[in-house]
Amino acid sequence: MLRSPRAALGCGLALELLAFTAFAAVGDSGASVPLALAGLALAAAGFLLTITNLARSQLPTGLVLLFALVLRAPLFPVEPSLSDDVWRYLHDGRAQLAGVSPFESPPSDPSTIPFRGPEFDRINHPELVTIYPPFAQLTFAASAVLGSTLAGWKLILLAFEAALIVLLGHALRQRGRPPTLAAVYAWNPLAVAEVAAGAHLEPVAIATLLAALVLAGSGRPLFAGVALGLSVATKYFALPLAPFLDRARVGRTAVGCGAAVLLVSSPYLLAGPDVFGSLFVFTRSWSSNAGIFAVLAALTGGTAARILVGLGLLGLLAHAWVRGSTAHDTAFAFVFATLLLSPVVHPWYLLWLVALLPLTSAPAPVRAAALLWSLTVPSAYIAVSAYRATGEWSVPLGARLVQYLPVLLLLAVAALNHRTGARHTATRSAGQAE
Repeated sequence: MLRSPRAALGCGLALELLAFTAFAAVGDSGASVPLALAGLALAAAGFLLTITNLARSQLPTGLVLLFALVLRAPLFPVEPSLSDDVWRYLHDGRAQLAGVSPFESPPSDPSTIPFRGPEFDRINHPELVTIYPPFAQLTFAASAVLGSTLAGWKLILLAFEAALIVLLGHALRQRGRPPTLAAVYAWNPLAVAEVAAGAHLEPVAIATLLAALVLAGSGRPLFAGVALGLSVATKYFALPLAPFLDRARVGRTAVGCGAAVLLVSSPYLLAGPDVFGSLFVFTRSWSSNAGIFAVLAALTGGTAARILVGLGLLGLLAHAWVRGSTAHDTAFAFVFATLLLSPVVHPWYLLWLVALLPLTSAPAPVRAAALLWSLTVPSAYIAVSAYRATGEWSVPLGARLVQYLPVLLLLAVAALNHRTGARHTATRSAGQAE
């Protein structure tokens, strides 16, 4: 038995490092999905050992970041094989360097022939223009300047992820919490695999959102709005959070956010194409690994289910505003609810939830549900094997039950605890009145 918290933490990190080294050794994870998932499960066991000893270890953010980089090192040379999004990133960067707007010309357009790279044949839906917003496009252009290589793009991501971890530590200090808790994101197997191996864009959008939270907490709403605008212009996810950053100075936040979005969008607006690209194609018709949404769609139909989800999320934001919830708690609740209700839940989407988890004041069962989901969501990659064989991406019901059932049970426990607590409070108040 390991009595020293730091010894247990070290063993957990060593187990994670071993798991990621084995994951990297698999090579093409898409051809060996069970082995890849076994490696991630081993990493999850090591991660759970570390986080149960975090509070007593009191590591500074610098060490949290150092260990995060060590965990990612074996995966840096790995080529993504469980997802193919990165090839679109590289193509969009090449297009901009050649003077072609990715919002105007899809990869399959003959005008892209002169600058197509080796990744062209691996781009998904090449007949559609890009879905990625303007600030994301600027980061893709930066990777093109670095040579349009996977390694160059990963370096950009690691820089944003390092900033994310540092900002998370700062946000934790603002909340009066130990910065060591940044390890909840930094060492989470999902974050390690989806960025260092999968090369997903999320750290750019999440780092800028955390910058907005930190700046708002420092009493700088205008700059907080600018940071939020960069997050929105990377992925639109964070836009509804704008009013919550600084309730007393919403106008300044809105000005900063709007100015940032317009500034980074201007090169693409001047070119004339629709800067929303294929977003509405995605939101209207795509569905993958859905949980609650799948049930709603079966009962009411896809369009009605999307309307119900939208109304439900608006209701959640209105409730948070009336209650006076903090920006951190609202962001966590909004992201969690959106993912639970979304028609599309890819594993890397949960990186948002993991990054906000250490900052929330949500009840323990809710936090446990979020953490558990981050460890079970890779089961969605079971769909990769069928996709390679048939071209159809479909997550089996069993994999979705593994993800959603424990989460919903924990949320039910939280709701029951809240109801019981409210009843006891009401009973005490009635007794005191008598």
